[in-house]
Amino acid sequence: MRVILESDFRDRRVSYDDQMDESRGVASLEAWTRPRPWIADGLLAVVLAGVLLPASVDVVVSSEWPPAVRAVAIGTLGLVHLSVALRRLLPRGAFLAACGAMLALVAVPDADGTAIRAAYGTAVPLVLVPSSLVFCVLMYSVAAARPAVDALRALAIGAVGAVLTTARLWSVEVASLVELGAVVWRSLVLLTVVAVVAVPWQLGRLRYLRGQYQAALADRARQEERQRIARELHDVVSHSLAVMVSQAEGARMMMARDREVVAPALERIATTGQDAMRGMRGLLDALDPDTGERAPQPSLADLGALIENARGAGLVTHYAGEPPPEVEPSVGLVAYRVVQEALTNVLKHVGAGAEVEVDLVEAAGALEVRVRDDGGPGLAPAPGRGLTGMRERVEALDGDLEAAAGERGFVVIARIPTRRGT
Repeated sequence: MRVILESDFRDRRVSYDDQMDESRGVASLEAWTRPRPWIADGLLAVVLAGVLLPASVDVVVSSEWPPAVRAVAIGTLGLVHLSVALRRLLPRGAFLAACGAMLALVAVPDADGTAIRAAYGTAVPLVLVPSSLVFCVLMYSVAAARPAVDALRALAIGAVGAVLTTARLWSVEVASLVELGAVVWRSLVLLTVVAVVAVPWQLGRLRYLRGQYQAALADRARQEERQRIARELHDVVSHSLAVMVSQAEGARMMMARDREVVAPALERIATTGQDAMRGMRGLLDALDPDTGERAPQPSLADLGALIENARGAGLVTHYAGEPPPEVEPSVGLVAYRVVQEALTNVLKHVGAGAEVEVDLVEAAGALEVRVRDDGGPGLAPAPGRGLTGMRERVEALDGDLEAAAGERGFVVIARIPTRRGT
């Protein structure tokens, strides 16, 4: 008997892989965890330096500062750009280094000289050079890579820097750089400084939270996949073992009285064990995407063989055997599993000789599967992996399952919509 739900399992494995691919796809936007992130960050640092650094260095070189001061100023600008190359390897260290460099740019006197006044009309605060925009990249990086405590600390440091920068640029003289009035200039300074700190920080936090969300989805997918694998293993092994144990016990009891009965029982044990091994091999094949051969999936057409297997194990099983209703393959798979697990439970908990009734009825857009046994009044449902697996399978198709003690034993009733969403 082939009892492995391989197609269903492969579909679920593909769904799991899709969830993992979605998680990896989001992470690839920044590739925070990929090997050697310094390569991409180094290229980003080179690009930013090539675009922003020449104009910034030109302001320093055009000033009349002493050569030593100009060298320190150029080194400070270089440190800002170098921090970009370390933004993912050392997000906190790179951010603090950039903050120190920005503080130096705020504190240094304005770059002044004949060439600068000829070009701009006034002295230029060094914090206004284009390289200062690199701070946005570092603020985003630390907010995106670090947990809430470090991110809030970075925001606090950025807020202090924003206050110092605003105070540094508050003078009306600087407004002549862009020919703006005092009120317009100061409003522009406030908005720009706040945006330089708040916007990249908020974008970084959104990136961090989205990464956490995707990690949670991936972890949930892994947990669900483990549960599915456990359920498949249970379905493959449990029924076969129950049959084998029942046959072995019967053979042991009959050996002394009628040895001719033993041979068929041993043959059934061997056949059932071989089927279980094939089912396990099919499960492993379903887990391995490179395996070519796939075992056929069970369906309602296989119920007859399942019933005969249960009868051979000693259950008095009543099943009309009429042609099963035409339903979707997924519905047939779940119905087969419900009958299989219910028969296994009867064999394990009631034993050979129990009478079982199996009925399949299609009505009102749903397939109803009923399995009743005569295990005796007061038989209570025992919680376990089998009942849980049945319920999960049925509910996955928007159905419902009842499992409770009836008047003459245990009753399992599963209602499975024949069309999803009905």
